[in-house]
Amino acid sequence: MSNRDRRLSAVRATATIPNSSAHHASPEHPSRWRSLATSVAAVALLAACDGGGPGEEVEDPAQVEAEPDEQDEAPADDAAAGLAAVGETAPDDVPSEVDLDALEGLPVLSGLAWVLEAIGPQGPPEPAEVEAALNDEFLQMAPPEVLIDQLAQIQGEWSVVSLIEVEGDRLAVEIAWEDEQAQLMLEVTDEDPPELAMLGIAPPMGDPAEFEDWDEAEQALTGLGDEVVYLAARIDDDGVCEPIASHEPDQRGPLASTFKLYVLGALIDAVEEGRIGWEDELEITEQLVSLPSGVLQTEDPGTMVTVAEAAELMIEVSDNTGTDLLIDLLGRETIEDAQADYGHTDPSVNRPFITTREMFQLSASPEDTEAFVAADEDGRRQVLEGLADQPLPDPAELQLEPSLPQQPEWYASPAEMCDALVAIDEASTGQDMQPAREAFGAEPPPRIDDEWALIGAKAGGQPGVHAQAWLLDRDDTRYAFTISIDHDDHIDTTQLIPVLEGAVNLMADDLP
Repeated sequence: MSNRDRRLSAVRATATIPNSSAHHASPEHPSRWRSLATSVAAVALLAACDGGGPGEEVEDPAQVEAEPDEQDEAPADDAAAGLAAVGETAPDDVPSEVDLDALEGLPVLSGLAWVLEAIGPQGPPEPAEVEAALNDEFLQMAPPEVLIDQLAQIQGEWSVVSLIEVEGDRLAVEIAWEDEQAQLMLEVTDEDPPELAMLGIAPPMGDPAEFEDWDEAEQALTGLGDEVVYLAARIDDDGVCEPIASHEPDQRGPLASTFKLYVLGALIDAVEEGRIGWEDELEITEQLVSLPSGVLQTEDPGTMVTVAEAAELMIEVSDNTGTDLLIDLLGRETIEDAQADYGHTDPSVNRPFITTREMFQLSASPEDTEAFVAADEDGRRQVLEGLADQPLPDPAELQLEPSLPQQPEWYASPAEMCDALVAIDEASTGQDMQPAREAFGAEPPPRIDDEWALIGAKAGGQPGVHAQAWLLDRDDTRYAFTISIDHDDHIDTTQLIPVLEGAVNLMADDLP
């Protein structure tokens, strides 16, 4: 297994169970595994799904974990024995309304039984049980005490109602309890007994919306938040974004993790100029580690990662530590200057260009946030200098209030983000730019008509904010859809994503 694959396998999924009935899912989409496995916890302000779109950050999620199959008569030491050995769990041992005989003798059955007991009515597992059931990489991502606290919020008599997919050591099922539904995804290791390597419990995503026209679509899109700006555009032969439909496309909104496209653009320029190579190595240090989303924050200080790997992780799993490694490599001012080359008409709104670590540090300190927002550019740089020697905050210290006015953020308009997509697409077609192409197209595609082909994308989400940027091809014509949603409450991405996907499909009506 390559370093990249090993790190990607460490991404852990987390999500909430909604308080009302959710739509049935369309689980057969090929990006389902990756999109659900890259959503992150509430502390991960910058992911794209996650959950944000398929492949990005989930807003206001609850981390999810599991407990071993504990027998009342077993000695106390056995209560922390972890998952049952392969073959010891029978399909009939698992609460289910459907036949699970296809799982007999598979290690994923042990994992499924363990998880359903962990979220069952008897209560969440003990810390020792979580530690026994999860592999080391999972435990690095998810402290047992936090997961147990959040598990307690979703206890119920869950049972399997649909077997979605079995893929080697991975399993996806739909579970239900009373009027609640969710998708449960898990991955186990190949040891015997196995350990949980990934677990996600997510609200099922509704099917893409179907709109008769753009009037209907705009009503749905603008209803997603308090301030919504978007642009659906066809890209002409000169690379100009020609609007098909829009709402305030020149008004800037928060980007969340979509800002990482500017980092990718600056990196492409540096490689093109010969200042940086894709195989150059970056060192993970305590001063550059950020909070999730991502996987690199779990690596030990001194671990080396290539520029290409950091770039791909930055887009595919919205890796915040990988992003900050690249910002440190390029230099803050380099990215500030590159914004103009990638379509931003007023880069000063993002000066100084903050790192994800700095954003988390500011979020944990109301005093520093107030000083940062009130200062001019020089004053803001001084605030950031004062953060350089400060430790990474504990996630519990973060101020996760949605839609804080003028909070430390990155800003661009839908029109500017469309130009950025086009500029990255054209800049990454040169010689030796294959790693850039792979990074640009690494985020899982939306669930849209098969005639669309994803060129590049980035989603971003944090409490009260969702941003999305898609560049697609259809019949050799490029199209873009970009949106920023700002809301005074947490955004339900299970309702949001189908609307965005429906709008993308509607662009097909503009085919020349």
